[in-house]
Amino acid sequence: MIDKNLAKKKSLNFIEKYPSLSDIQIRVGTKNEFFGAKANQVGEFSGAFYPKSKIVLVNTDDIESNSGLEKTLRHELIGHAGINTTSPEEKKELLTAITNSDDPKIKELKNKVDWLYPNSTKLEQAEEVFAKISETPQQITSPRAKINSDNISYKELSNIVGLIEKGLMEGTRVQKTFPESEQSQFQITTVKEHNYETVAKKIIEQLEQGTAPWQKPWKEGVGLMPHNPTTNARYKGINSIYLAAQGREDPRWMTYKQAQSIKAQVKKGEKGTRIEYYKFDEEKIKRDENNKPVLDGNGNKIKVKVKLDRPKVFSASVFNAEQIEGLPKREVTKITRRAMLPHEILGLLSP
Repeated sequence: MIDKNLAKKKSLNFIEKYPSLSDIQIRVGTKNEFFGAKANQVGEFSGAFYPKSKIVLVNTDDIESNSGLEKTLRHELIGHAGINTTSPEEKKELLTAITNSDDPKIKELKNKVDWLYPNSTKLEQAEEVFAKISETPQQITSPRAKINSDNISYKELSNIVGLIEKGLMEGTRVQKTFPESEQSQFQITTVKEHNYETVAKKIIEQLEQGTAPWQKPWKEGVGLMPHNPTTNARYKGINSIYLAAQGREDPRWMTYKQAQSIKAQVKKGEKGTRIEYYKFDEEKIKRDENNKPVLDGNGNKIKVKVKLDRPKVFSASVFNAEQIEGLPKREVTKITRRAMLPHEILGLLSP
């Protein structure tokens, strides 16, 4: 997490370079500061642009470095705010061109954006592509912005981004498109690496240091596998490995809401650990050839388990008992465990 005061200073220095953006207010803080009691309902994000209010939020919780901060600022200001210095007609033509583009680089970005924002319209996704390209300075290759709504190349799009940034810096561009609501443009979700990549990096780092969960010396009463005391279930597979690698002596983990459900509270400022789980099937109402629900002898709808064509991935942020106030003290069974042998770790990988 980047230092809040440093992020404020760098954000102000950044926007001062662009006179055309002088009427936009940047607010720097944490998710809790922005949303209060509703913070746990807000997904991960590094920045958000509210076009009607002309406010940019910079969330220091999900920004790790100076380069991450600059990318966020460029995404929201050069990208989302900058594109509104085109007229509504020009903006629609540009976004339509991005939507229709078959350029390999643009198609790759469109696929990533579609994965992040599957419920957004094609034009909304196209604007996100524009903002993604705006995260790094683009070279101006032509003094004119060439737009062909049937298609556009990455080079042509990069040139447009460069021209817009140049105008913002010179103070020659003004807002021409005025979104009617805050939802007309949307926040950038931090692009997280897949959880298995995060776990792999963590384990490799600990292997090099000799502190992996199956290498480190064990203490009496310590070493029970991560589990959730609110559901009495242990974490499995890669989640079990990752939570065990966090270096906590207490094996109890739970979500923010689960802690509240047992009258406990996550300590202020504590950051959760992300886990992922998969759903391979789901219950559906059984239907006959006329698509009508099939009923049992009591008149109740019959449900059947249906295998999904594509597994659904869910993520959750969990907190260790050491990060939570108000939990009952854990009962420790006095046992002494030896370090696990490498092949024994395979037993932790049950699905």
